[in-house]
Amino acid sequence: MRSRVLKLGVGQWVRVREQSGVKLNGQIASIGPRVFQIRQREATAQTDVYYADVEKIRCARAPSEPFRGPNGESRAGMIVGAVILTGVFIGIVVCGEGGCNK
Repeated sequence: MRSRVLKLGVGQWVRVREQSGVKLNGQIASIGPRVFQIRQREATAQTDVYYADVEKIRCARAPSEPFRGPNGESRAGMIVGAVILTGVFIGIVVCGEGGCNK
């Protein structure tokens, strides 16, 4: 588990589920040999998390971070791109190879 936390790195937002059922959401604040610390979204203090207690850990978005596509584009940018591609596709299908100026 420690190698996974090291790979994620300090500053990464994560979701952690402990074997006891406790769920934590926050940012990795520090990484030690037996424990790492999470700064939870609403808390000012850091929470110690022992690697042996972790059942699952995965990346999470920062609380104020908007949705981003796979290349970092915004949702609005993806919608505009999809509309443009749809228009081009419809233009090709309707007009065919000869064009619409017949």
